[in-house]
Amino acid sequence: MSIHSDLKDIKISLQDTVIKSNLESLVKQIDLKELVTSIVSQLLNTLKDSITAEFNSMLREKTGQLQDNVDSLNMENHLPKEKIREKEIKIKELDEKVVDCNTRSMDALKSANYKEQKNNENLHAEFIDLIKKDLKINLEPTDLIAIHRIPGKEGAIRPIIAKVRITETKIKIMRSKKGLKKDIKSHDDITQKNLGLMLRLNPCGKLENVWFYNCSVYGKHQNSKNGNQRIRFDLFDNIEEKIRKKIAS
Repeated sequence: MSIHSDLKDIKISLQDTVIKSNLESLVKQIDLKELVTSIVSQLLNTLKDSITAEFNSMLREKTGQLQDNVDSLNMENHLPKEKIREKEIKIKELDEKVVDCNTRSMDALKSANYKEQKNNENLHAEFIDLIKKDLKINLEPTDLIAIHRIPGKEGAIRPIIAKVRITETKIKIMRSKKGLKKDIKSHDDITQKNLGLMLRLNPCGKLENVWFYNCSVYGKHQNSKNGNQRIRFDLFDNIEEKIRKKIAS
């Protein structure tokens, strides 16, 4: 039993022992694996290089296209930018001209105001002198509150408007206005509509005189049965009819 058992153990041990043929086979398998691994590695590296080269080529192509597009857009944007820059330069020049015009206008306005003040001062003295000489009314400088020219007909001498301090002084001047020389005409403070009414009354040829007094327009008729007559006119009167009725009354 002991010998038989020992032989069995030896047999089992020999089965687990690597024999020469097995070693050769094992060596061949290892070499083959290394060879396959090497080949696969080379193929993978080649494929990787090929893919990388193709990717880089495509990347360069796309990058070039994008750069061309960017350059094209830059060229397209360059013209509007130049136009905007030209407009900005023109706007700046216009702003400078506007500032210069404003400065000149202010200077001209100051000069005109100064001249107007000087003219008003001259008018003030001339008006007082005129009233004293022609109308024989003693008018002091303090009696005249204000005097200046107002717009008139184109090409004609601009009318003058004056305001006196006391109403009685104005009444004296208006009652004595016939004494004014040099074809100077004097009217009470009137509106544009009343002035138009007076202009319509003057050419009618039937009134000796036309004047404005206490917010009303009057005309003096001398060729009537009752002698001289004063007629009060309103803005919407029929002038011929009103004169005829006044004469007949």
